[in-house]
Amino acid sequence: MLMSRQTIANSMRNQWLFFVALWSAIGWGWLNIAVSQDSPAGNEEVARVMREFEGRGDLGDGSDPATPAETIARLKVPDDLQMELVAGEPDVTQPIHISFDFKGRMWVVQYRQYPFPAGLKVVRYDQHLRAVFDKMPVAPPNHVPGADCVTVWEDTNGDGSYDSHRDVIQGLNIATSVAISTSGIWVMNPPYLLHYPDADQDAQVDGDPTVHLTGFGLEDTHAVANSLRLGPDGWLYGANGSTTTASIRAPLSDRPDQATSFQGQCIWRYHPESHRFEIFAEGGGNTFGLEIEESGLTFSGTNHGSTRGMFYPQGSYGTKSWGKHGPLTNPHAFGFFQHMRSEGDSRRFTQALVVYQDNVLPPRYRDQSIAINPLQRCVISSELTEDTSTFRTSDFETTVETDDRWFRPVAIAVGPDGAVYFADWYDTRLTHVDPRDNWHKTSGRIYRLTAKELSSSSKWDKLLPSRTRFDLFAMTDDQLLNLLAHPSRTIRFLTLETIVARIEESQTLQDSLAGILNDEMDERRLLALWALQRGSVLSDEALTHCMLSSEPAPDLRRWAIRLLGDQRSVTGDQHNALIELAKHEDDVHVRSQLASTAARLDAEPALPILREMMLRDADQDDLHLPLLIWWGLEAHCEEHADTVAALFQDERLWKSRLVRETLLNRLMRRFAAEGSPESYRVGARLLAMAPNDDAKAILIQGFEEAFVGRKVEVLPEALREQLAVFRESRPGSDLPLRLRQGDAAAIKQALQLIEQSATPIRTKVALIETLGEIQDEKALAVLRRRLQGDPSGAVKLAALQALSRFPGEAIGSSIASAYQSSMDDRGNLRETAIRVLSSREPWASVLLDEIDAAKINAERVPADVVVQMQAFENPALRERVARHWGVVRATPAEKQSQIKALQALVRSTTQSDLGHGKVLFTKHCGTCHRLFGEGGKVGPDLTGYERSNLDFLSLAIIDPSAAIREEFTNYRLLTSDGQVLSGLLEDQTPDTVTMRTAEGNAVRVNRDDIETLQASPVSLMPENILDALSPEDVGDLLAYLQQPVRIQLAPDAANAN
Repeated sequence: MLMSRQTIANSMRNQWLFFVALWSAIGWGWLNIAVSQDSPAGNEEVARVMREFEGRGDLGDGSDPATPAETIARLKVPDDLQMELVAGEPDVTQPIHISFDFKGRMWVVQYRQYPFPAGLKVVRYDQHLRAVFDKMPVAPPNHVPGADCVTVWEDTNGDGSYDSHRDVIQGLNIATSVAISTSGIWVMNPPYLLHYPDADQDAQVDGDPTVHLTGFGLEDTHAVANSLRLGPDGWLYGANGSTTTASIRAPLSDRPDQATSFQGQCIWRYHPESHRFEIFAEGGGNTFGLEIEESGLTFSGTNHGSTRGMFYPQGSYGTKSWGKHGPLTNPHAFGFFQHMRSEGDSRRFTQALVVYQDNVLPPRYRDQSIAINPLQRCVISSELTEDTSTFRTSDFETTVETDDRWFRPVAIAVGPDGAVYFADWYDTRLTHVDPRDNWHKTSGRIYRLTAKELSSSSKWDKLLPSRTRFDLFAMTDDQLLNLLAHPSRTIRFLTLETIVARIEESQTLQDSLAGILNDEMDERRLLALWALQRGSVLSDEALTHCMLSSEPAPDLRRWAIRLLGDQRSVTGDQHNALIELAKHEDDVHVRSQLASTAARLDAEPALPILREMMLRDADQDDLHLPLLIWWGLEAHCEEHADTVAALFQDERLWKSRLVRETLLNRLMRRFAAEGSPESYRVGARLLAMAPNDDAKAILIQGFEEAFVGRKVEVLPEALREQLAVFRESRPGSDLPLRLRQGDAAAIKQALQLIEQSATPIRTKVALIETLGEIQDEKALAVLRRRLQGDPSGAVKLAALQALSRFPGEAIGSSIASAYQSSMDDRGNLRETAIRVLSSREPWASVLLDEIDAAKINAERVPADVVVQMQAFENPALRERVARHWGVVRATPAEKQSQIKALQALVRSTTQSDLGHGKVLFTKHCGTCHRLFGEGGKVGPDLTGYERSNLDFLSLAIIDPSAAIREEFTNYRLLTSDGQVLSGLLEDQTPDTVTMRTAEGNAVRVNRDDIETLQASPVSLMPENILDALSPEDVGDLLAYLQQPVRIQLAPDAANAN
């Protein structure tokens, strides 16, 4: 999708009337006319949407599938590797997950029921095409059976081939993943986490399943809970996609009615014995493909471009698409992590990755990332390196690529044989933004990538003659202990599970593991720590010893700290050890875990740890540590506010760069946002302790930020006294805060400053914005004068936006007058004025009067503004709008004709000027889009898109609404006083919503003032972006857009701009 902010302002083609009516009808499920009993539609309106909705994204091309053998032949891999077919249709169809068990068997989940759960009816869709079903499905065994199944493949003769298979569990209904434990089979079957007993590990269930968790959402079966796996610490881990919500209950816990709620995008975990459920880390895009590498670090895939995925410290918060997926669960997070930085192929998207930790593939893959990209139909290998306390990737190889457009690798796993296994969905369709069930249900493959020349012998061959057929349960304790050193992480983790199952009954095994843990030269120490802890035989002394500064293994220190956080208690010796680590620890990952654990411990032991971490100035430059320390501190603010504040009696903290640049502002903002007398009192205490005006200024700025977009309630005396003290030393410094309090003297002072020519422009703009938010009518006269006569365009724009917040009818006439007398075509003042006039019904009439009087050219009015005015419930106004503009959006047939014409033009272009194409991109697209690191951020970064594909590119340009990225959805906001705003939803908090308008202006609105907030299925990008260009221009622009790498702009081309 290509868009220019200027072009958007002049020529958008968004048909609001139609879509508001459509989505309203869908939302309320109108027309409950009988539909086919076999249809997933619960009423005729939903059935119509399923028939007529124009899907978006990779819809499929109608071609015929290749045979498995033909596909294998078309998969290109490096010369020293080979791709093998493990299973194909009809034995496997729509595979979605692969895992392995203690006997080397391969388990595959076949997602055949997708996309509609059996036995449920869709009664409506929301604006994001998320389904609302008529009921909650019943858990097995009393459920409506679906088509999903869990199948096990076995190597019957140990030759390395999985030659036999059978379905272990059938009739599942939206089952996404499976994990095999020593007690049975765990199945992720949203809304449930199920456990099927299989005590003898014969891959046959021993009885009915038990529901361990309930409440996972089903709104979008493309993004449900997924990627279930056993963690080495004894927890079950899973991911949750972006577009499903959840309210999780653990029926077997001691609090079965307590719910943990979240709005998608997280890594979660569940303890099978204590029955505890928790969010491990939140955010990360459409989270899929969970990876836990050999030292227990956690990664996942994502639907973002220019990255290989997310790295998750415990208790962290990551980026989300705020408009579609809502805010973070913690309203006081005040920050979030980004995806891992990446160099190389930037095309969307890495669905899943593995960190390869085995010895079968060539050494270049060891400890590196291997990632699947189903959209681009490839597999990419990348160096995985530390990036402060997080990681980054640098691609070194496209390991698998093909011209087969059906190839869709959707799951990846490393088998016990050291091969990398892929589940291939095998379908030309990939998008989920299409309610039609036209998936190719009869295809699917499992492949494995392995070395072309395997080592002929190994010291492990005697213990494991076959790495696809073995039985860990038949091995002795000594054999299992030896296997803990096997080069395969998959085998080591399976062995760990087997040891844990027998550790409680074997003192000899316990003693052997303790000996391993105490031997600093033994590479199995971390596995021994996990085993002893899970067997409840790890002593406090042993755990403490792992945290001593003399301990040479940072992974052991890190995990000892994490285990203490999970048990949420520490001994005195352990607390002392934690404080010493906070002071002196060199390893960034250990420090990262220290902050995460401090958030989980009680305040008494946690805050001294955090105090020492706050004194480490160098960590301010870390990508993760400052926020992790903040989240650790914030975790104790609600119940121990005074104790948190008491930390700052230590004068050293006020001198800390990390405290000044990250913590002080957030801490005061946190207490102010809570808004209770107690939190205000603590805020006053912080101000009183602040040693200088600079520190007070940071605190007051945080206090002000808590109230951006809303008024300040009456403050307690203690806080007002502290603000007054600061005002005496820095007159006017708290003026924005006093404005939000409705202080009459402050309003008078602000208006005087705005009128004075000596006042800095930035100060004027800030004061005007605040006056607009508080809507004090005493400001109207000054705002009108600034709009009419201020020499600064920035001040005029601020005055215009502030005036838009006042509902008075006369304001529209003032703006219209200023349009002629005080605005010109420089900047976007006139475009903004037109949008402001169209945002209220009385002002829209003024706009039309100006157009009728030929004072404003009708061609300057963007089409989305036209449709917005049509949405007002005023027949006379609608008639006037129709008289000027008529139909504002091309029909589907017209779009197809335009697409064909564009493609013909591009294909007929034999020569193009790439320098000129770059100039055109910068002028027409670059204000909103980035390409090769240059441009704006209103629209998607195009670098990672399939720009070489002319079909994709022409569709995105001519019909941008066909595939809107969720984070660029256009929203319509209606305020309680009748103003209409449209744009991107940039941010959400519990108190405010921030919109980014087409001109790039940010407008923050108090939630209490919002009547409705609704997404549009129409792109913010205009459909006629190419109309102003000549055929030669179009050829140059498209040629530049299709370049795979950045080109340098020649000096003469630069001057042409």
